[in-house]
Amino acid sequence: MYVSALCNELARESEELHGRTVDTVFFGGGTPSLLNENQFENIFSVIGKYYKRTESAEISAEINPATASAEKLRFMHNLGINRLSIGMQSLNENELSALGRAHTVRDFYNCYESARNAGFDNINADVMYGIPEQTLSSFEKTLDITLSLGCEHISAYSLKIEEGTPFFKNKASLVLPDEDSEYAMYLMCAEKLEQAGYFHYEISNYAKAGRECRHNLRYWQEREYIGAGASAYSYFKNKRYGNTRNIADYISNSGICEKVNVETIGEREREYEYIMLALRLGRGIDDNEFKKLFGSSFFDKYEDKVNLFANSEYAERSGTSFHLTDKGMYVSNSIIYEFLEN
Repeated sequence: MYVSALCNELARESEELHGRTVDTVFFGGGTPSLLNENQFENIFSVIGKYYKRTESAEISAEINPATASAEKLRFMHNLGINRLSIGMQSLNENELSALGRAHTVRDFYNCYESARNAGFDNINADVMYGIPEQTLSSFEKTLDITLSLGCEHISAYSLKIEEGTPFFKNKASLVLPDEDSEYAMYLMCAEKLEQAGYFHYEISNYAKAGRECRHNLRYWQEREYIGAGASAYSYFKNKRYGNTRNIADYISNSGICEKVNVETIGEREREYEYIMLALRLGRGIDDNEFKKLFGSSFFDKYEDKVNLFANSEYAERSGTSFHLTDKGMYVSNSIIYEFLEN
């Protein structure tokens, strides 16, 4: 029922594109690897019928090692999915258990090997730091083994305990690394991955040359995208809008629900978002690009803030570029806030 509603929405949304070509598709949110073969085929059939894709389109899928058999991975690759993002999180059993993950370390190894055998040559592994029972040495073990596997892309996220989650209810009893240890984990991760040939191209993402996630770059570079499914968001024709979070409503309305949180992006908002998103990226802000978009020099407009951070260990200015260092990325929210308060 849900997939039928999703397919209906995908067909309807295609009417807005007017012949535009799609160069990325991303199956994310929840656990797409729970879909069976017929469900995947139905979705791909709709995409193939209603959307024009480039020959080199990046088609990604997030998978949980506990729900991705060798047979399913072969099927997904044959269907046209050419990039996987595996929710590994840790390679220490006690940490996976503390996170409540459904998979084991062995499940991840089997999943990774099966993915390679199925023909996938573009694989991301998610790792987490700052998680319960983790130490600097246990995180280093996870990183070293992950690097030895040769993943093309590695995402490294810190644990965020959100209100309303089971972790939030039990946070007083969680054995978490302290702030200094978490910061040491972040710096060690950045150093190890960069020494191994991965480019720190976004706050939480590292990639070998040419293996950046093209789909996620659309978000960070403020390019348009269409989201389909419950809770999905879109950014299209200078508007940002979302779908209902209520799955029952989404299904009962066959995927055609009134859009929520509709927001028209004005010129000032676009400038703020450009700064916020560009400073998440390793390449940072290019003054020539800023001039074309907003008609003024970034360096002239934000001279005091640029000088403040460029003369510190948190940012660098080189030619027309201004970007955060690894240390700056760790406290990026504070730095970005300073610019937005200009």
